[in-house]
Amino acid sequence: MSAILAENKLHSYIWRRVGSERATITADKTEQVGFGFKNCCDNSGGTKWMLPSDGQQQEITIVFPAVQFTNGFAIYGHNLGATQGISIQTSQTELSTLFNFLDSEEDVYSGSYFPTEKGKAFAAYFPNALDITEFIRLRITTLNWDQNSYISFMSFGMWVDDKIDIAAPFTPPYQRRYENELSRNSNGHPLMNVTRQAATKMTINLVDYEELGLTTQLGTNYASRINGADNGNPTFIDYMQYHLGINPFFLMYDVGADSTETSLQIQTRRSRVFLCHADKSIGQPRYNRPTALEWRLPVVANA
Repeated sequence: MSAILAENKLHSYIWRRVGSERATITADKTEQVGFGFKNCCDNSGGTKWMLPSDGQQQEITIVFPAVQFTNGFAIYGHNLGATQGISIQTSQTELSTLFNFLDSEEDVYSGSYFPTEKGKAFAAYFPNALDITEFIRLRITTLNWDQNSYISFMSFGMWVDDKIDIAAPFTPPYQRRYENELSRNSNGHPLMNVTRQAATKMTINLVDYEELGLTTQLGTNYASRINGADNGNPTFIDYMQYHLGINPFFLMYDVGADSTETSLQIQTRRSRVFLCHADKSIGQPRYNRPTALEWRLPVVANA
């Protein structure tokens, strides 16, 4: 079983809403000019959130204008080491007690989250419906960052795993691809090589849908603004096609369902997460059998 984090509540309420509908951000210390928290949720990999100029750890509080729901988050584009991460707390009102997010899964998490590998995308997902968190206030605190630490892309919202069954052929970008770029000066002499990480093009094949299943409502936890209109209980196809078509999204290839896994196994499995965006456009589901549909999503993915 796989899961997709389609809508980023941080981006939706910090960048796409206006006026009283916008979330407010408060930092406990003056943010470094050009490297504030809102950079990590602007849907751009070219900006980043860093510590204040004095290098002190930072506490960011986001207050949303209405109740939100979440069952996890994902991070891509960072240089955090194994002992550097973030702590997350939530509360149901602006002034009520903050609680760790989430500390329920037997030593796996205690409100603090760290990458399994420096620079590799990582995420947390809590598939149990009882672990869905209702909140208005979200607090994110840096843990053991230094002055060069940063995060470029953070998404917070509701993972969807219902009907997300990925079929072959599917080649997850487990290994980072690199490409060399050879430049020349005006006289034709070679300049220093530039090596950069390259994204991977792939197709995500979602299979075995029934037409009725595509129009099943996801639930009020997935309330969203779709095509400019608020939808309190969107259908699977409306929600996914809209958000996957216009926003970067996260894919967790192997959610797993084995309750006997150790905490290390759960953390490792949930580090198999990739940041994707549509390769030109997201098409329509099509019939591959008389009563079953498949949905092919051409994407560009980053590990």
